[in-house]
Amino acid sequence: MFKNTASQKVAVYAYDSTTGLPITGDAANITARISLDGAAVAQSDDVNPTELDATYAEGVYVFDLTQAETNCDLFVLSAESSTANIICAPITVYTTIGVPGIPKGVELIFSASMVNADDELQIGKTVVAQISKEGGAFTTLTTAVTETPAASSQYKVTATATEMNCDWGQIRLTNSSCKTKTFDFRTS
Repeated sequence: MFKNTASQKVAVYAYDSTTGLPITGDAANITARISLDGAAVAQSDDVNPTELDATYAEGVYVFDLTQAETNCDLFVLSAESSTANIICAPITVYTTIGVPGIPKGVELIFSASMVNADDELQIGKTVVAQISKEGGAFTTLTTAVTETPAASSQYKVTATATEMNCDWGQIRLTNSSCKTKTFDFRTS
């Protein structure tokens, strides 16, 4: 999450404490309180969240955030439902200023190393790169990630101009035997 930036979103997961199953259709009953940098909680400006998708993202509800609600280093959102036995997992986020100066709508190319659970560099891995634009769902980048040069543990990531046509987002790099890497960015 970007510090002091408007038009961001945060998602909570709501589930039935008796069955452990996600709850759908409960947006009107869910409210949230926000604490900035450990201060007292206050009602969120978005009174009720929007249900992301009752079929494909069961139990996920999204709150819209104002710029003032993100003006902190430590952001905590505690949501609750007035429906009996429904629990909403709290969200704790440390904000970032992002990577400044990335031009909007211009191809972005960068390299990243991949490490395993023991922080050892990994070579010869098939890495998947995905992008989330302005809080949207992650989608796989058009250009496949390549290890460049070969056997170097450096993986070249390319986001096309179309993929970079957003104000802010995240690029996520994954491989089943490596730690996931996530890069926040802001365009100008």
